[in-house]
Amino acid sequence: MAATSTARSIAVLPFRNLTADSGNEFLGLAMTDALISRLSNIKQANIRPTSAVQKYSDSQQEAATVGKELRVDSVLEGTVQKEGDRIRVSVQLIDVKDRKTVWARTFDEKFTNIFAVEDAISEQIAEAMTPKLTEDEKARVAKHYTDDPAAHELYLQGRFHLNKFTLDETKLARAYFEQAIARDPRYALSYSGLAESYVFGEIGLPPAEAFPKARDAATRAIELDETVGEAHAALAQLAFLWDWDWPTANKEFERALELTPADPEIHHMYSHYLTAMGRFDEALAESQRLLELDPLSPASRNHLGWNYLYAHQFDQAIEQYKQVLTLDPNFAEAHRQLAEAYAEKGRFDEAVAETLKRWELIGRANEAPALRLSYAEVGWRGFWQTRLQLAMERGKHAYMSPAGTATIYAALRDTPRTLTWLERAYREHDIDLVYLKVDHGWDHLRSEPRFQELLKRMQLQD
Repeated sequence: MAATSTARSIAVLPFRNLTADSGNEFLGLAMTDALISRLSNIKQANIRPTSAVQKYSDSQQEAATVGKELRVDSVLEGTVQKEGDRIRVSVQLIDVKDRKTVWARTFDEKFTNIFAVEDAISEQIAEAMTPKLTEDEKARVAKHYTDDPAAHELYLQGRFHLNKFTLDETKLARAYFEQAIARDPRYALSYSGLAESYVFGEIGLPPAEAFPKARDAATRAIELDETVGEAHAALAQLAFLWDWDWPTANKEFERALELTPADPEIHHMYSHYLTAMGRFDEALAESQRLLELDPLSPASRNHLGWNYLYAHQFDQAIEQYKQVLTLDPNFAEAHRQLAEAYAEKGRFDEAVAETLKRWELIGRANEAPALRLSYAEVGWRGFWQTRLQLAMERGKHAYMSPAGTATIYAALRDTPRTLTWLERAYREHDIDLVYLKVDHGWDHLRSEPRFQELLKRMQLQD
């Protein structure tokens, strides 16, 4: 069936995998992710990212109902089945408002023709969305980064596991990307995926070990193909968090968004960079774009609160976090940041309650009684003195961020020790120092000469 209407926004839902072999469980979501990546090259289109749709992998809801939830005009749904060396893919594009099928098609091919299947689906959706694609967009939608179907399958496996955002899955993703590279050493996307695994999400390695590996992989990806936006994003993240090279970070973020405008993670991290630079209005615009791309995500909504928090708009932050927790009462990061906002407003009872809720959610409920008691007996200072004792005890068995320790001393208003730990954080290249210019936790230190000198050394102040 030919396309007969133009869609302005679309969600590609996770393809239902009909394959009996559990070894191919990745195929449905992986093909979805591949199609989303291709379609994200259409600059005037609004494509929901993988993070927005992957929760529908096992959903029994009708596609049009899901589309309404995701606030899109059209939904692509499909099934995929791999048997031996053959793959069968059935897809249909559905108009959300009319709940009608715009077009449908079935492919029955050898797996070596998977590129042809992806090409045909992408081109048909692109035509339905925007009939007037530029030549560059047409080329990027149809582009193949490898001619080896086995390498492509390994890459799809890597993306599938990387999108699960856990430490074990990230390690597994790296293994698949490395296998894809071994099959095709010129496969730029696999190098980019490997770089992402070392710089975004659950890295699982110290930054001093992970970030150089990310740099090597991202640099190689760009050497092979300068138009891989995710590789530029990885280099931007490195320049921001590790090199403290602010101009390069900005340049790489802008190039990444020029190439991959619908990638929510790039908007997310660019917002972090802009906030760290004190460019709050621009950071807020990036956060709002993130929310447009992934409107149902508690994390996207929470990030908007984070922007308000670091812009010192504490009342707006509190209201935003409350909205997040209405959607997901167990979103631990929202409880942590809400506690910070309450503390800045002097609402210490509520700050303590939010902190204890967060610790319960992250597995530290055993520490709550001591904190509750110290707050009841000594107040806010006693609460932080106990937090310091607990942190020092944890530090005997696990890594403690020097900047994190400085935060505790700052809450206790112990300026000499705070500055000592900040100096240590600088020596150890603690990535949390990138927010030194704007973090509300350091506001009472801003007139201190040692603090001002540290800002100058980090080129965050003239």
